[in-house]
Amino acid sequence: MPAGREDSRATRANRKRELTRRALALLDSAALFAPPVDIDDSAGDEGSLPAGDGADLGILDGELAILGGRLRDQLRGQLRGQLRDQLRDGSSTAGAVLATVSTTLADVHAARYEIADFLLHERLRRLAAL
Repeated sequence: MPAGREDSRATRANRKRELTRRALALLDSAALFAPPVDIDDSAGDEGSLPAGDGADLGILDGELAILGGRLRDQLRGQLRGQLRDQLRDGSSTAGAVLATVSTTLADVHAARYEIADFLLHERLRRLAAL
């Protein structure tokens, strides 16, 4: 196998590992704002997602989509009410919580974009190989 092809394969594998780690880290860190909910009982518990290289990027993208929706709903509803109450009480943490959830949501969207981009390029690469 030519050296360039091996380098390209190693680069793709490294990129996939990086995206998987980032997605899993986002899912873990965002649990503070949006605790995990078991949507499908047949899917098993949270531990059923394989860690590391075995994690499917499509599944992680779906998990991030759900997390993004839950964070967005929090920003729309619950946090708005909390922010209003905290500002009325003179609390200084209201803006910090809002900013943290907003930043996490932006990170989720950025990670989903990168995963979609990676998966698209993989499909195009496989199509070109045919």
